[in-house]
Amino acid sequence: MCEIKKKIMDFDKSDIAPQLSHLSHSQITELITGYYNKESNYDLVEEFKIKYEPNDLSEIFPLINVEDEFCKTCKNHLYQKFHSRITRKSIASNSFCRKCQVEKQINAIEDEVPEIRGISNRSINSIFNQCFKYNPHIRKIPDYQSPLLLNYIYPLILKKCAIRHDDNTVYGVKHSDKLMPLYNSRIFEEMLVAGIIQLNSSIPTKALVISHRKIIDINIYEANWTINIEQGLSEIMAINRLNSRTARAKGWVTDWNSEIKNIWLKIIIDECIEFMLITSAQNGYPIGGVDIRNKIKITLEKLLKKYTESQCFTIIWAFCQLSKNCLKDQGVYYKDHKEINIFTATVFDLRCEELLEDDYEIHGMTRPVICPRSILNEIFFNGILGIKGDAGYHTLMNDFIKK
Repeated sequence: MCEIKKKIMDFDKSDIAPQLSHLSHSQITELITGYYNKESNYDLVEEFKIKYEPNDLSEIFPLINVEDEFCKTCKNHLYQKFHSRITRKSIASNSFCRKCQVEKQINAIEDEVPEIRGISNRSINSIFNQCFKYNPHIRKIPDYQSPLLLNYIYPLILKKCAIRHDDNTVYGVKHSDKLMPLYNSRIFEEMLVAGIIQLNSSIPTKALVISHRKIIDINIYEANWTINIEQGLSEIMAINRLNSRTARAKGWVTDWNSEIKNIWLKIIIDECIEFMLITSAQNGYPIGGVDIRNKIKITLEKLLKKYTESQCFTIIWAFCQLSKNCLKDQGVYYKDHKEINIFTATVFDLRCEELLEDDYEIHGMTRPVICPRSILNEIFFNGILGIKGDAGYHTLMNDFIKK
């Protein structure tokens, strides 16, 4: 019994399931204790107001920190998972490395989520066409125009993640780094469209795939990219932190608050959409298509006037559970995107309108480990705004802008 109490007290408080986000750490301890003291699941669900309960409560319990045990591969601490009291005699699993496990999950997401795989492939094709002009219908204007992003943050991201760089050229980018939410290739695509970077083909590289003397593909991470902006990488490297005074002095923005608001929204809306695409796919009813993403974006813009990003993640997660339950009852097939999108377009916006009109209490959830922060997020919130850690995830944008 002493060992059980110790494990319960040592649970990992940095990754709490959405169903438990409204509970304090002491309440979660009480819940786990009650579960292993064989209190009924029904009573525990009622007492702790758990919505969308799983088949067994142990499935949503946090992981257990293991003292003095480290992964042989990455040297990080190991964890254990709480076992079901029904199917297992022991309270916890064998020790495992969560960091390595999560990395495998993240690497597999693009293959598992059709929508993310699709938009990533389209972006790579666009980059290829931009570099070699094979397609006469390539875009002329970036998806998102921002002098602060294009002239400062994007080049800084490339420099930060470069395998090697000099004043004007980035020689390869680390493939393992998460540059942006949704898909990394977007940063290259937007900078190419804006003329901020260009492919440097004068330096030998393994980035180009050639067949029958014709270039048929490009590896954007192994390619060499020349920075075309006036100040080049040398000046960007000399800037450690940008604030409103230096931004105005450099003439990058005319309205600092407006620029900050636009970039803030861009980042967290992309993160919310990424989370929604992943969650809907994992639930078996994936949303997909440009139209539905645009409709979700409009709804999120309204939500983020009242709620923080962490609260929006809770709203998205709850909607995906509702969607799974309703669509399952209707017998919608896995690939029936039209029905899934129609349900999402109507019900998600309707539910969010209800939240905006009434004073519902929404508890923000911890950032999901499968949707980690990107380099763009870190540079913007920590480097430029000076916000500590991941506090921006729990901060209402309009409250910050007023400061």
